[in-house]
Amino acid sequence: AEELKGKVKTTIKYATEPLDQLEQIDNLQRLGLAYHFQTEIRNILHGIYNNNKDDNWRNKNVYAASVEFRLLRQHGYNVSQ
Repeated sequence: AEELKGKVKTTIKYATEPLDQLEQIDNLQRLGLAYHFQTEIRNILHGIYNNNKDDNWRNKNVYAASVEFRLLRQHGYNVSQ
């Protein structure tokens, strides 16, 4: 189990696109495994929340905007509608 956790942490760490990171977080939550990776999830969401300058990935994709909105809201970030 620890080996698999390490592989998932590596996968999360090397995902560079914000949408890929958000999809990984969403998948971990849906599988019920997010509690194993709380620190990594918190760091990713904090980075996405604080880096609103580069929003081209979000503006061109309604799916990306909705996943970002939902995950940030679920984790307590103040995101306007």
